[in-house]
Amino acid sequence: MILSGKQLTLCVVLGVLLGTGMIATHTGPGLAADVANTPHSRNTVRQNDLNTLAQALAQYKTDHTAFPVKLPATDTPICTSAGQDCTSKHYADLSFLITGGDYLTAIPVDPGQAVGLWASGYNISQLPDGTIRLTAPQAEAGATISVVR
Repeated sequence: MILSGKQLTLCVVLGVLLGTGMIATHTGPGLAADVANTPHSRNTVRQNDLNTLAQALAQYKTDHTAFPVKLPATDTPICTSAGQDCTSKHYADLSFLITGGDYLTAIPVDPGQAVGLWASGYNISQLPDGTIRLTAPQAEAGATISVVR
């Protein structure tokens, strides 16, 4: 079968379009995943996590007037669990936010590198004036991420 000039041009154009579409279809999701996993996007998650923790702590205190544990005076890692494992590692146990009225479904965990079995990657301290400071020490790209309430 011999193609005319118009038919050949149409085949070439369709081939280029199909090839381009296949490349875009197969690389697009990978590129989107890479964009979503940037230092900026991880820092945004960190800021949102700290805001969520701060709101949960504020609501708990409003509902109960006090926390069931003494919050540390210096920056202390927040535990992802509860009990002896938190205590033995000297981590802050905020599990009351999960079990004491469902203020959170889970303690948020830093989206960056692995931080260990019990550490969330976030820190907490109670300042002398009673306000609470939450920090994300693994913030990237020179960012300082904290919430004080």
